[in-house]
Amino acid sequence: MLSCVFRPCAGFLRAVFLHETSPRCLLAFHYGPFTVLPGTSSGNVCSSKSSRACSTGAHDLFSRDLQKPHLDIKDSQPSEFDGSLESFEQYIHDPSRSVEDILSVDVRPLPAIVKLSCLEAVLNHYHRSSSSSVQTTLQSFENTVQPYGTGYHETWPQKYLAAEHAARWSDWDLGINPFVDSRNTEQQWVHSPRFELLLLATAASANQLPLPRLLRLAGHFSYLWHFYDPKVFASILRLLTAQVNELGLTDIFRLTSAIRNIPHPVDTSTSDVVNPASEDNESGNTLPILIKEANLLRTALRLHVLSKVRGLESFDAVTLLRFIEEIGPGFDKMDLQRLLHSVECSLISNPQQQSLYSLLFMCSRLSLLRLPHRGILNRIIFQVQRKLRLARRLPRTDQTQWLGAVVAALANVMTGAPQTVDQSIDAVELFAKPPLMRNAKTPDAFINNSGVDFSHLLTRDWVHQIFTDLTGYLVSRPTIESDSSRNYLQEVAYSLALLGYRADSILERAYVEANESTCTTPTDRPPYPTLSELLVGLPNTRLPAATLLDSVAWLPRIEWQFYLRLSTEIYSDDQPCHSGTADQLKDYMHVKSAGVLSVTNALLSRVNPRADLKLLNFHRLQLDGHGSSFFSDILFKKESTSSPGITKVALCFVCYKRDILISRPLQTLIQAYASTGCEIPVMVFDYSSYAPVKQAGQLEQCDAFLKDVLRKMMESPGVPTDQLKVWNDAVQSPTS
Repeated sequence: MLSCVFRPCAGFLRAVFLHETSPRCLLAFHYGPFTVLPGTSSGNVCSSKSSRACSTGAHDLFSRDLQKPHLDIKDSQPSEFDGSLESFEQYIHDPSRSVEDILSVDVRPLPAIVKLSCLEAVLNHYHRSSSSSVQTTLQSFENTVQPYGTGYHETWPQKYLAAEHAARWSDWDLGINPFVDSRNTEQQWVHSPRFELLLLATAASANQLPLPRLLRLAGHFSYLWHFYDPKVFASILRLLTAQVNELGLTDIFRLTSAIRNIPHPVDTSTSDVVNPASEDNESGNTLPILIKEANLLRTALRLHVLSKVRGLESFDAVTLLRFIEEIGPGFDKMDLQRLLHSVECSLISNPQQQSLYSLLFMCSRLSLLRLPHRGILNRIIFQVQRKLRLARRLPRTDQTQWLGAVVAALANVMTGAPQTVDQSIDAVELFAKPPLMRNAKTPDAFINNSGVDFSHLLTRDWVHQIFTDLTGYLVSRPTIESDSSRNYLQEVAYSLALLGYRADSILERAYVEANESTCTTPTDRPPYPTLSELLVGLPNTRLPAATLLDSVAWLPRIEWQFYLRLSTEIYSDDQPCHSGTADQLKDYMHVKSAGVLSVTNALLSRVNPRADLKLLNFHRLQLDGHGSSFFSDILFKKESTSSPGITKVALCFVCYKRDILISRPLQTLIQAYASTGCEIPVMVFDYSSYAPVKQAGQLEQCDAFLKDVLRKMMESPGVPTDQLKVWNDAVQSPTS
């Protein structure tokens, strides 16, 4: 069928048989009739020696001691090869050519570069919808940017961010993604024998590809390796590891993106912890081999980037932060700070970093990395100040959406962005909306997310002044008589509340409008002013218990929800199960257990064993005849030596500075405990100041805290020992 096509390519065929006389025997098995190029034989051309090598698997094909150098095409082929290869590529990339036509070519005797061309032609066939997908996104954005169009205020930030993301990273991937259209994943073409032969034959000859094309092959496999033996992709990564020093920084960044979905040796984000040494050849589990090779490649990439750290300022901050997040753990603190300093320098030296997409992308990566980097966060907040100055110079421009999106992104960094759970990590547009627990449910994957506590920055006077100027600008804008515009201002006030700032001017306007309005738009979510009051309202202003419990589940931090639920047990006669604390205790302990146990162990190491001071984690305390019980992270308990029959107790909560800045949840609970009349000291341990310092500083802080606790325990009257009950809800076992 194809003899007429390849008759003019005699030079190409001569090159094929002169330079590719021994195809990889691992893949030279029969899949049925193929269209064979003129002059070739479709029989098995494997020698007995190479046939024995076939049984060892693709990974063993490229042992480190037998690696071949990558050949330059011009040096390895005759002069007529380029023209013949071009003719062949024109044939396989012809739009009228079907996938069946391409897969009908027997690629086994062909050079590696030709096999790769055939593979890319097949993948391009399934990738053609990608360009239309990007164009659809961009066209949707063009239709959105009409200031007076329907839905402009609701959709502009998300549509702009999605379009910017599609345009910025459309050429970033090294390989061709055949699954852009999700319907392709339902097809069986990936498992067809002919495509499998083409893919594995290309991988088997990977050591004959020049480095740029080897990178492309690795990019293709990043989308396909799940369907085949992981050893195959491991062989390609092994070849790349040996040549990392020949890669430029841009290639390194793109290669890091290609391998980001390969698990790390110990992946704490999944329940399956993979041990690279535990290969199970009998059961066919070769994933540990791929994990090991990917880890070796990541290590080589880290070292190469660190050797060129002085030139990183020329790259934009978005690219650098993407690399730092995708390379995964492995940098020590000093090297990580050097890279983050390069990101900060890039922000200073490159004015184009001021776009909304750049700021939100950096917020999303800081959230994923859980890094409270002061310099980068400073620069992001400075951009809010710059935009406010621009708005004052150009009063006709409306910067409301831009400013609100940045403030929402900062709030997402602070709280951990619960709405992004189970979403793509590239969904930057989700950071333009304020964080909420969607449908008042805590996602399982969010329970261990502590967020990024940068409260030390938010307490500065200049930051407080920027937030004041921001609320003044928003309130002074000409009023747009629509529910969506008013609701957006309340969104911004809620985002500011998550940053510890109470936007009184916006909240007061919201209350006035709520009283004057005769009808309201029903929503499943509580009003934003109500949520703001739960965060930064006055602790002595009590909300109705029903209103509080309906609203508290939407708050983006489990700790805040739990504190407010505990306070309802004191203010009402409801049992713990009615307030929701019994159901939420397990999640609360998941969030706090690491910090609480760390502090408890450090405190115990500073206590003299003869002092007979007990520290109990996550316990409740109750007195006979008193209906209320008192829960705490750490319960200090000591028998009084001067007053027999009296036990001195103190309650302690281990909190981030964020919980102190956003004061109402914790302060409401403390005031509820005080309202019972029981003189039990309640202490707050600042974990944000404790965790970053070295061990000597931590022990010094523990000593100071213990002195304060013991002093307050001595000053308190204590409680009768025979009336004291202490238990842990998790085990339901009362103790004395």
